[in-house]
Amino acid sequence: ATFKCNFNETKRKFYRAANSILSKLDSNYNDTRKLHLISSIALPVLTYASEAMLLNKSEICSLDHPWSSIFGKIFKTYDSNVIKACQQMNYLPLKHLYNIKCMQFMLKLQDTGNSILQLFYKQDINVFVAKAAKIYNCETKVFMILYKYVITKYFDNE
Repeated sequence: ATFKCNFNETKRKFYRAANSILSKLDSNYNDTRKLHLISSIALPVLTYASEAMLLNKSEICSLDHPWSSIFGKIFKTYDSNVIKACQQMNYLPLKHLYNIKCMQFMLKLQDTGNSILQLFYKQDINVFVAKAAKIYNCETKVFMILYKYVITKYFDNE
């Protein structure tokens, strides 16, 4: 048996938060500021504690759809090239944000004084880093130190 998550409620709360923000702003409000507000307020609703779960590709895609669709709503386009250009303004797709959050979570486990959490770190870090380094085409040691840079550069070159 495998552990599966249903993110429908999470996505619904994200849309409610994002739409609430957009409804309060007039149409002349700067689009990048709208995006900043949504990424600061609604995105954490969508990604809350996701780094503590090992999500599969379809779960990450399921969570990415609401995030990507907000770009379309704000910038009034659903062209994937335009959305990618908008995301390059420091708003990565969720699959990359998820990997950054996971790495930050793993590193925090390492620094905790809790021996049980440190055991989880020791068991999971090498597997996660090896998998991520393979995805982002770099060596594990490089990914371990420069993971944010590696992920951002990978996305820029995608």
